[in-house]
Amino acid sequence: MTDQAQQAQPQQQDVDLTFKLSFVNALIQSLDEIPHKWSRPIIDALGRAANEQLQGMQQAQQPDGPLGSKVIQ
Repeated sequence: MTDQAQQAQPQQQDVDLTFKLSFVNALIQSLDEIPHKWSRPIIDALGRAANEQLQGMQQAQQPDGPLGSKVIQ
């Protein structure tokens, strides 16, 4: 790739956003209405990010210590 072609491509930057889960679900449902050739990567990325965050929250709620696995929630 030439220097000129590299300069023409914008840099991909990560952005962290915080939304209610219901809003994320609405976004995914909306994206499902347009052709998947455009929306599938976004749907997958939103789903992965939401699942990772929700799993982290569930693990943080687990009690620590020798009896932590015995606690029923």
